[in-house]
Amino acid sequence: MELLAKPDESLKKHSEKTKEIIDYLIKYYPPPSIVRGSKKVSKDKEKFIKALKLSALLHDIGKADYRFQNYIRNKQSKSPPHALLSLSILKEIFSIRKFPEWISNLMILIVASHHSPYYGGLYNDCEDLQWSPETDFENLINILNDWKLSIKKENVLRSKPYQIFNNARNYISDNSNFLWRELLVYSQGLLIRADYYASSNSIPKKGVAFPVNIIGKDKSLYWHQKEVQQINQNIFIQIPTGRGKTETALLWAKQFKKPNLFYILPTTASINAMYYRFLKKFRDEQVGIYHSKYESLLLEEEKLEQGQIFKYFLKPINITTPDQLLLILMNYKKFPPREVIFSNSVFIFDEIHIYDAYTFFLIKWLIKILKGEYNAKICVMSATFPKFFQEELNFLNARKIGNENQILKEYKDFRRTKPIIKNDFLKNKISLIIDEFKKGKKVLVVVNTIQEAQKIYSILKNENKIPLTSLMLLHSKFIAKDRQEKEKRILKGLQAPFILVSTQVVEVSLDIDFDILFTELAYFDSLVQRFGRVNRFGNKEKFPVYIFKPETSDPYEEDFLRITLELLKQQKFESEADYLLLTDNFYNKIKNKLKEQIKELEKENPFEKIWEKLNYIAAFRINEVEGQKLLRTRRGILQIPMIPSCFYNEIQKIEEKIKQTTDRQEKMKLILLKKEYYVDVPIYLAKKFSNPKNPDFIDLDYNSDYGLFMDIENNNFI
Repeated sequence: MELLAKPDESLKKHSEKTKEIIDYLIKYYPPPSIVRGSKKVSKDKEKFIKALKLSALLHDIGKADYRFQNYIRNKQSKSPPHALLSLSILKEIFSIRKFPEWISNLMILIVASHHSPYYGGLYNDCEDLQWSPETDFENLINILNDWKLSIKKENVLRSKPYQIFNNARNYISDNSNFLWRELLVYSQGLLIRADYYASSNSIPKKGVAFPVNIIGKDKSLYWHQKEVQQINQNIFIQIPTGRGKTETALLWAKQFKKPNLFYILPTTASINAMYYRFLKKFRDEQVGIYHSKYESLLLEEEKLEQGQIFKYFLKPINITTPDQLLLILMNYKKFPPREVIFSNSVFIFDEIHIYDAYTFFLIKWLIKILKGEYNAKICVMSATFPKFFQEELNFLNARKIGNENQILKEYKDFRRTKPIIKNDFLKNKISLIIDEFKKGKKVLVVVNTIQEAQKIYSILKNENKIPLTSLMLLHSKFIAKDRQEKEKRILKGLQAPFILVSTQVVEVSLDIDFDILFTELAYFDSLVQRFGRVNRFGNKEKFPVYIFKPETSDPYEEDFLRITLELLKQQKFESEADYLLLTDNFYNKIKNKLKEQIKELEKENPFEKIWEKLNYIAAFRINEVEGQKLLRTRRGILQIPMIPSCFYNEIQKIEEKIKQTTDRQEKMKLILLKKEYYVDVPIYLAKKFSNPKNPDFIDLDYNSDYGLFMDIENNNFI
């Protein structure tokens, strides 16, 4: 009887396909520089590549065991781990082929953990596992003979796979260093990707297929878009919103003909918006998206079956957050198949200025790894790109698009907004908002905390009777499905007259255009982002943006707000070039403090500590919350997903359906539907207000208009 790897595919065919695909991948993804530069690796380079190809051929050979064959034919409920059983054959063949000890042990480790991420206790419950004597060894040996490989049946039956695995683990742990980590990433990363492609009967794309006209047939190129196509090095882009910043970066990326493109943005809202934008430029099979709530988008787009494709960056273009890339470099979960394609790829970091000192330090470290180890091409850009950030990234040797005069001229040509400082609190001037609304305008109101946003929204809704068809509140504390509906409504275009009350979540990459802005004072670069949501394309005369005193300095540092206000009062604001100059002045005044913060962080590099703790190669087996804790948010506040208690009955009904459903696809839809009710809650509030009987639920009021009610002490959330 034919040995099967899957219900509809033979073990022999699947193994040969995996080996064929890994041959292909090796050509496109060179190993990291530390691997290429290792004397040990360069000496054994040919043997290393041969062993990797052999491992691809034998990675599933443990499926030949009698118990797996029973399982695959539905005669048995489960079988022992086939990856572990594969080691018996792998070890014998490596010994016969006389591979160096370091290569044999590495390949044993990557095959053993190609399904279950490697960690210290992996397979500890399988110490006595051995091959079943009922296995069809005649068929197995015939397959191996076809591959010009040989084994002895008695050796396989006597062998103890766990001992083989444990010996390899001890060998590598005793010599742990960054080289081992990168060897694991390369070897296992390619193996897992090849296995996935073989299992799904697909082949890896040769690279990003850019459209002939990135900016559209009827549009002429800006000067910076012409210039960028002549530059084949890392770049900085600083141009105003509405001047084709994204298209400029894509024109630069197009010339490299690299296998993968990563577009990195700070928020899920901006990523979702960019995903839909990219779908208009590229074919659907080219564009992937990955962030903490990506499954909700897949559910809505009816693409649930593509979950792993998106999660493991199996499409040529991947839009994601820096957090996700950083988690990969922290050995989080199945990191090798994702990290391996960093090699030789293009990375575009947008809105780089938006992060605080801690997060910027992490991103700076990430960019260093991408450039130094992975030979990646890097573009860093922002509408407001302070010189401070550029200086911190000088190791990139990046060329800035345009000279200072060209860039200033670009900003001088923009006269979209006129800042007006008001020495009062915004809630005291609601009448100004109402007046503009009655004139038929689209009005944007941005405040610094959820609590204040909810108060102003309540005044507009209840005291001024603004209808919900013309009013919306947006912040970070809505459950996923409500937040998505709001963002979708915004992106479709709000019809004037309209009032949108928001926190800082509106600042980044949402392609929206309002007629007037009322905002609380914030850091200058945040203010510029808010200004960019008004008269966005500069087609009108200068529109006013009113700046009010904040009720509290949270979530900002009071000294930095004071400096911002002083600079605002000194400037006449003839054009947006003034915004550029003031942003640089702002960072010049605070850079010493920022440099001190970054210097301290460089002393306590969290990645070095993590790698040492994990012997460099183990997966970081922590939940998402703990992973995010090490990255921290912009304010360093750990948040965890919880469900408002008002949805308890809905969740109970969904959970009952999950228990009753046997269809895998339907069950997945229900699980994702449940996730739609989660909202990220600061951990100290989670502890204080979690439901004592149901700790997944939080006893704070919630509704779809207001979100989670944050009218509590010490609120500083956005």
